[in-house]
Parts: sequence; C-alpha cells; structure tokens
Amino acid sequence: MFNSPLYVVKLGGSITTIKNGNYELNYENLKNIAETISKSKLLSNSKIILVFGGGSFGNVAPIEYNILSKSNKDNHLVNISKMTTVMFSMLTDIANVFIEYGLPVYPFQCSAIVRQKINLKYEINIESILLALKQNYIPIISGDLVFNRENNFTIFSSDNIPFLISEVFPVKHVLYYTDVDGLYSNLIDKKIIPLIKLGDFKAIKKLAGPSLNQDVTGGMAHKIIQIENLLKNNVTSEILSFKNFRLIDHSLNKEIHFGTRFEVN
Repeated sequence: MFNSPLYVVKLGGSITTIKNGNYELNYENLKNIAETISKSKLLSNSKIILVFGGGSFGNVAPIEYNILSKSNKDNHLVNISKMTTVMFSMLTDIANVFIEYGLPVYPFQCSAIVRQKINLKYEINIESILLALKQNYIPIISGDLVFNRENNFTIFSSDNIPFLISEVFPVKHVLYYTDVDGLYSNLIDKKIIPLIKLGDFKAIKKLAGPSLNQDVTGGMAHKIIQIENLLKNNVTSEILSFKNFRLIDHSLNKEIHFGTRFEVN
C-alpha cells in the first residue's frame, strides 16, 4: 500500500499517565512526546503507529467497575461500557495534546478493531489503520476490553498490539519506552542486558517480573512474551528508558542503542 518503512512505538502507562494516580495523564511527558515527533524527520520518509499503555486508566477502571469479578451480574454490562468509555476518553485526551502540536493523529478504539478468530487467536483490522497511514495520519491505539467467542471479554493489553500488527504487515522495528533502562540481569546492581537473541528467551523469561506498580496486564513479563512473538515474525525491538525519547530517530534507525535490544540472530 505504501513503500515507506513502518515503525511501532509503544509508550508505557508509567510514562503517559500518573500510574499510581486515578485517571491522570502525565501531560508534561505527553507534550514532550508530541513536540519531539513534530520536530522529527521521521515522518518525512516513514510511517509510525503510536501505542499507549493504560497506566492509571487501565489499572484503575477494572477495579472501580468490578470488571474482574463475575459476582456483580446486574451491572456487568453497564460496567463494561463504562470501562471502554474510560479507555477511549484517555485516548481522546492524548489525541488532543498531539493536535495542539499540529500532528494529524487518529485514535483507533482497540475494542472496535481487534477480534477473536475461530481458533481463539486475536487479530487486528489492519486495513483501516493502513488507510489512515496512507492519508498521512498517525494512528494511536491503547489497550481496552475486547470481546471473545466465549460470550465474554478479555482485558486486552496494549503490549499485544505491535505483534498483531506484525502478523499482517511488515513492521521495521518496535520501540518499547518504559520507566526503566532496559531488562536487568538482576535487580541489585541493575545491570542492563544489552542484547537478547531469539534462542535466549527460555532463560530470559525468568528475569522478567511484573511491574513494580499496579499492572493488570502483567508488566515486563508480558512484554517479553510479545517481543519473542515479534522476533518469530522477524521484527526487531528494543526496551529503553523514556529519558532517551528525544533521540527517537536514532533509536528507530538502530544507529544508537540505549536499552536492551532484541534480534533474531
């Protein structure tokens, strides 16, 4: 559909929200992200999809609306509606920050573009996203509730989205911006593992624990699973600290490595 390379940038909820807060966006960080992208040369010769972690939205809403409990059947349908509305309100507010910087972002509600197939695997409606990219929009997506074939729903982590995109379209590289410098070999001296290859994942999974903050969808351990899936699709990635975001062009081009990079060989 287009010849430009496609990159996916995942911004953790601890960056874009006040993760221990109550439905609070981190507007300072969001403005820094928007300003950096608006000044970047990235969009002149490539395409980018931005994926946002739920943070203080995705972690608070399931508890406030009793989503994870099946005992509250009377209000269950209403509460599910409330949660997906909360998640899209977060995405809407994020979009408004980018629009202030003249960036043509377009928010896609995850629950509307992700579905469960007959084999119970999930897929994303990439066609709508690609059409937006072709018209020079920057798609932005977050996690959400997704309906499944058991007449129920799944709390769907935004960490799943880069892999789903790579299943149907060749992604050049994925960046996972977090509040840590990368994947640590241990938590005592916090020494970063600079490079992990596909064959290393059996041992590496033992090092990746849950988020230090409340995290409904599993934190670092879940990211590692999705990164392994990306590598199986020949897509490289890197986990790095948000403090290096202003050099995103160099990170996407793989000219400079700040965190833990993941490669096939």
